[in-house]
Amino acid sequence: MKQAVLLLLIIYLLISISCGSKEAGIFITADEFKGIIQKFHQNFDKKDFHSISAMCSNDMFWYTLNGKALKKTELAGFFMPIMSNWNTVQTTVSDLEFSLGDRLGVARYKSQIDILSSTNGTSMNNLHTLILKHSGKEWQIWQHHMTRKN
Repeated sequence: MKQAVLLLLIIYLLISISCGSKEAGIFITADEFKGIIQKFHQNFDKKDFHSISAMCSNDMFWYTLNGKALKKTELAGFFMPIMSNWNTVQTTVSDLEFSLGDRLGVARYKSQIDILSSTNGTSMNNLHTLILKHSGKEWQIWQHHMTRKN
């Protein structure tokens, strides 16, 4: 199921990039994309799902580790019970790869999320795929997928 969804997203991205109007194109730079990823993870580390939701398009989906597709209105309800025992969260991003196009941008990258609770500390190594689309006003997160990497 996850593979089918990702394949459809990639096909959509390729069609959008190849059929986009270059005269009226809206392109994102790698630096702009890096800034959005940084802001996204800063908000995640602060457990600020109000700010994360504001970064997302209305038709956004966040695919969880167990394959559940969350709408932006479901993010806080899903994550806050999980994160309620986390005292601190620190995400480190690495190995950014971009595919930038007209009105869409895709990033693949790795992260290490260090979690400290009152009883222990945990590190998670992950692979992310983040797709941005331009809403006509701003760049917004359209899809987010994270896979845990051991």
